[in-house]
Amino acid sequence: MSKKKETITISQGKKELLLSIFSLPPSRLLNRILSMSDPKSFVRRLSNQDFFLLIKKIGMDDCIPLLELADVEKWQFVLDMEIWKRDIPDIKILHRWISLFFKAEPVRLSRFLLSEGELLACYMFFKSLDIKIIQDKDEIYDIPEGFFTLDGVYYFRAKEDFDHDLMEQLLRYMAGEDLLRFQALFLSTQAIIPSEIEEELYRLRCIRLQEVGLLPHHEAISVYSPLSPHSIEIKKIPQKAIRLDRELSELVPVIPLSLIGSQNMLSLAGS
Repeated sequence: MSKKKETITISQGKKELLLSIFSLPPSRLLNRILSMSDPKSFVRRLSNQDFFLLIKKIGMDDCIPLLELADVEKWQFVLDMEIWKRDIPDIKILHRWISLFFKAEPVRLSRFLLSEGELLACYMFFKSLDIKIIQDKDEIYDIPEGFFTLDGVYYFRAKEDFDHDLMEQLLRYMAGEDLLRFQALFLSTQAIIPSEIEEELYRLRCIRLQEVGLLPHHEAISVYSPLSPHSIEIKKIPQKAIRLDRELSELVPVIPLSLIGSQNMLSLAGS
């Protein structure tokens, strides 16, 4: 007789549930989530920060089942946290995460790279692929060994240190999803200026992280700037009615506050 699956929603003791799960060893942590009656709903209702910390504890090699359950917004948050070295994307780390996303959900990844992730896709393919374009199909071209084509116009080959099989499979999924957008993507890739793309990707990353309270380093460090005694003078604060929004409260991360170690005003406010 199979063991009855546990039925838990994020609203039923969210803090206690997450902390009990996070305290488990990585293998048991993953099994605990997958054994729930609706693991997809549980994962998608996690804050991006909590999801990211769960992924980090489980490890890159074993986190594919959770990536499969997550939505694209959480994928994007993982990329925002993982692939950047100061203000430059690390293309090899990006390639590794794209490989994991592809193993988890190739169709969803293809749609993401052809839509809101198009700029990232342009940058990644510019860095990881050799691309040749055949302008006139009636002429005979000497295509070097290792190149492949999906439409007779664009020919691709993965650069050294990049997984050729992964790139070919990913491109086939993308072309099968929307050939016209696929061709438009690689038309754009030929004209990009890497430094400008890096700057725009970094700007968009900072905007997304600011929306969840994570400021860029040069702004976040201002919390340590000296204050005058007058600026911290205690004043009487008028009482105001506080409207509790359940949907917003669901977005408050639980795990980071639990790692503080001792209670303070920040941990109490987020409790």
